[in-house]
Amino acid sequence: MRSVVKSKLIVALIVLAVVAAFMLPLAGVIEHTQIARANGPKMANTQSTVSNVRGNFINNLIPGGMWISPGDQFVVTSSPLHLAAYAYPTNQGDPAIDHVNFTAWWPGVDPNIWFIACSISKPTPGTNNQYECNWNVSGLPQGPITVSFDVYDVVGNKNLAPNGTHQGTINLTSPPSMQIPTYGYIGYLFHQQLTSPSACLDISDPGQSHQGIDIWTNQAGSGTNTQSPEGNPVWAAYEGTLIGIFDTSNKAVQATDPTASVLLIDNGLFNGVQIYTLYAHMANQDGTQSYVDSGLYIGKPIAQGDLLGHQGNADKSTNPDLITHLHFEIKTSASPGNDVDPSPYLGHQLDRCNSDYPGWLDSFP
Repeated sequence: MRSVVKSKLIVALIVLAVVAAFMLPLAGVIEHTQIARANGPKMANTQSTVSNVRGNFINNLIPGGMWISPGDQFVVTSSPLHLAAYAYPTNQGDPAIDHVNFTAWWPGVDPNIWFIACSISKPTPGTNNQYECNWNVSGLPQGPITVSFDVYDVVGNKNLAPNGTHQGTINLTSPPSMQIPTYGYIGYLFHQQLTSPSACLDISDPGQSHQGIDIWTNQAGSGTNTQSPEGNPVWAAYEGTLIGIFDTSNKAVQATDPTASVLLIDNGLFNGVQIYTLYAHMANQDGTQSYVDSGLYIGKPIAQGDLLGHQGNADKSTNPDLITHLHFEIKTSASPGNDVDPSPYLGHQLDRCNSDYPGWLDSFP
């Protein structure tokens, strides 16, 4: 009798062990899936994140993270916004962290493709799992904003919003403004027809319609500007990063090259819109002397009001009254074209097609 009971007990224990071995990984999958859903990966990314979690669970590889700053329901009254989070492998032996992306969404941004505020590949010095950056938010529109962070490891595993998103409000006490890049007299306006300056030509052909504005050193008709002198100073209209130094043929050169005459700055966001500013004609007529500041270099951070150089005549104008001037453009892309009306940025009506602004003889305030 005892041997029968003992046999039955052994069979029961074997059955329980088999059931437990089957249910344990299933419970783990359910648990991790619920965590992914509860943490709420960003908007339309929910399904893909749940799938990633399920796939990663098999290999035990999903990285983790936790917010440090900002807290939820934050209010931004000045720039920059400090972003910080812990990021770490979830289990001992998991792949190391490769980088952390801090991302943001505000009205007007595609909810499926959040804006990357900064991408950090190394922990803060003195720590092994703390990632942080200062994000310049001076160009963001006032109003609601949502921030998050995503963790990536060295083999490509990722965890989107491992600690959820934080809601906030941009309420800057000093909203962004763009300053006039030089002083002088208004020459050609935006959309002004080059062959008939009194008319507007609302087309995208830069050979026919003026794509920016010109600001002259001397007033037209004065006859005092005789041979390509170095003109009035040119300052950065808005902060950003210098990404291009070119000659008149759009060939990349150094700032110390005598043919350097064109600068392109990535200004980041201005009221929520990505913009670039272009400064042209900053060399003398025959290309033997550049008026670009020799201390500039690609990647140099630019502050609003930094000296960039001086007006010149690199477009080889033969009119003695128009020789020295700055050609200035505001663009939505770094590629040729994509110029926009500078009027709302500079606070003056400078579009020939939408204004009776006379241009020509008027001094820039």
